[in-house]
Amino acid sequence: MNYTEKAEEKALENFKNIQKSIKGIFDVLNLSVSEDLYFNAGKENIEGLYRNFLELMMNDAGLRKVAKKIQNSEVEVSITLDEYLVETLEEDLQ
Repeated sequence: MNYTEKAEEKALENFKNIQKSIKGIFDVLNLSVSEDLYFNAGKENIEGLYRNFLELMMNDAGLRKVAKKIQNSEVEVSITLDEYLVETLEEDLQ
């Protein structure tokens, strides 16, 4: 398997994992009462995240430019979710 095939395989694996993660978060939110303010806010954010993720993936030219900016540290990728998570993401991106 050449580099391009490996990269494509890895990208598809990442995509499927993102889908599973988003679905998992949505399922956790569904455990609460559907009229709950937190559920509705969480649901809207999950739907927006997935919609924007798909749009980003389909914007090949823009995605390449953003990826290059991330590689060159021109774009801040860390968000404060959990100290461990931020450290893990930074290590994965290097």
